[in-house]
Formats: sequence, structure tokens, C-alpha cells
Amino acid sequence: MKPELLNEETRVHLLDVFAKIQGQVKMDGVTFYSDDAIIGLLREAGFGSVTLHNFQPIQKERTGDVFPFTSPDSSWIKGFLAT
Repeated sequence: MKPELLNEETRVHLLDVFAKIQGQVKMDGVTFYSDDAIIGLLREAGFGSVTLHNFQPIQKERTGDVFPFTSPDSSWIKGFLAT
């Protein structure tokens, strides 16, 4: 997710994690996408149906609590199903 689209409390997790990934794999940069942008890219690639999944429910199932994904704009990684 694009950092500026996330609430400030969760944004720090995104930036910290991806800075560590960049450092470990020696990447020059990371590209972040909005929901609309990733859906558009997948549709351009020929997928007719795209569903994005917020990780908030996964966090609750995993730990019993939604923290740190406490608001709808807090999930900094989304999974998608494209068919």
C-alpha cells in the first residue's frame, strides 16, 4: 500500500519493514500501489476479476486482536485474488 494512504500509526510499520527488506536485498527502491492502481494493473494483464483482502481479519485470527490494524486504513499489505 502507498504509505500516504495509511493512518500514521500503522505507516511506521510499513516504512520500517520495507527499509529492512531494501537493506537486506540491496534494492534501490520499492514501488507501492494504491488499491485502484493494482486492480488496474491486474486488469491490464488480462484478469477479469480482482479481489483485495485486508489483513485485519487475518491478524485477529492469528493473535486474537486486530492490533496494530485497528482501523480500516491501517493494513499496510493486502493480498489479492485475481482470476
